[in-house]
Amino acid sequence: MKKNIFFSRQLIILDLFQSRKLPALLSAGLDALNISLDTLVPQKFEFVSRRRGHDRVTAAIEAALAAGMPHRVKVNCVVMRGLNDDELGDFVEMTREKEVDVRFIEYMPFDGNR
Repeated sequence: MKKNIFFSRQLIILDLFQSRKLPALLSAGLDALNISLDTLVPQKFEFVSRRRGHDRVTAAIEAALAAGMPHRVKVNCVVMRGLNDDELGDFVEMTREKEVDVRFIEYMPFDGNR
């Protein structure tokens, strides 16, 4: 039985998916990626993540698609009322334009993120 190797990470933290590194990961057996992207608007991205890098995350998605991942690239989006809930249609449209699956995740408030 073949085992699948998945990688799930906020790509803003890891620059593993630059064009020179992705082929090595694929040849090592990487099968799929889960990428966190809560907004398609760069300014909102900076507010939510408390850092710049929207362009790096979207470039990583494009690099993964261009590399021909064995499984579809999954984009995880935490939906937050009043912040990015107006973008749900845009995320759905992304699935028509690109070979990605978007998974909407419910925002779960706790003491540390209120």
